Amino acid sequence: MPQCRASVRFPSQPRALARIGCKLDRNLVAYVAAASAAGLFASPTAQAKVVYTPANTRLYDNTFPVDFNNDGTTDLSLVASFQVESFYRTELHVRPATGNAVVAGDDGATALPWGTRIDFKAPFSRSSLFMASRARCHSSYCYAGPWAYSQGRYLGVKFLIDGQIHYGWVRLSVERLPATLTGYAYETIPNKPIVAGQTSGPVSASASDPAQLSFSLKPSPTLGLLACGAEGLTIWRREETIAG
Repeated sequence: MPQCRASVRFPSQPRALARIGCKLDRNLVAYVAAASAAGLFASPTAQAKVVYTPANTRLYDNTFPVDFNNDGTTDLSLVASFQVESFYRTELHVRPATGNAVVAGDDGATALPWGTRIDFKAPFSRSSLFMASRARCHSSYCYAGPWAYSQGRYLGVKFLIDGQIHYGWVRLSVERLPATLTGYAYETIPNKPIVAGQTSGPVSASASDPAQLSFSLKPSPTLGLLACGAEGLTIWRREETIAG
């Protein structure tokens, strides 16, 4: 049987030749090819990270700027106004900064429930949007707007960092005006979706109940399968398909 030769240098000894069988050499080549195809030798990619900022701010007749990444640039403003001349009317609006947007519906900014996925498919609007109002009606108050009587709902937001789109959320309680800002968060990876209420990552969900959050775990090929070369990689891919 022909032999393949590879040179090995040993310290303080003259150069010598170590012989490796061709069959073993072919297996090593197949192993490297299979591992590369499986992505084990790929360079690490950036990890998703959600940055969460808790808050407890009462919004009453003022404008509150939200700066998701704390870079000194206002990403959106929550505008609360009190009008004495309009039957003691209180209103709440959201005003995205230039280039940014908020998830909207037919009657203003949408009050998203916990677990809603926020990504490029959402109906974003770059306009200033109505959220809720309270007005004096005889001896009581009347409430109106998509956020009226809501508690712990979320604004879906997309905003720019260095020209790249990031997704985030703002949580408010508007059970009764004045509203209360209770926190906000954003995804540090550009164009990566975020889930309303998500305060750390990575998480994938589109449910309204925390118990329904789904985590995607894909098995990696074992070294034993990789040592079998292309045949082992085929087996792993078949097992992955069945498991999925």
